Amino acid sequence: MRRWYAWINSHGYFYQVIREMDSEGWITSRWLNEDTRSKRNYEISKVGKEKYNELTESIRLHLEGIHQF
Repeated sequence: MRRWYAWINSHGYFYQVIREMDSEGWITSRWLNEDTRSKRNYEISKVGKEKYNELTESIRLHLEGIHQF
C-alpha cells in the first residue's frame, strides 16, 4: 500500500485508501444489497488485524523514542 502522510478531507481520498486496503487484503467488503449496490459493508480481515497490531507496535516504539528527548 502506498504511504499516506497526511489526511486529505475528501470522499475521493477516503475511498481510494479503502480500495487499496481491500486490494491488500486488510479489509473485506460486500454490497449490502446486490441489486441496488448503493451501500458497502467493510470489515477488518485477519491480515488487517495483524497489520494493525504491527503498525500500532511500530508507532508505540517510535513515540517511546521521541519521549526520551
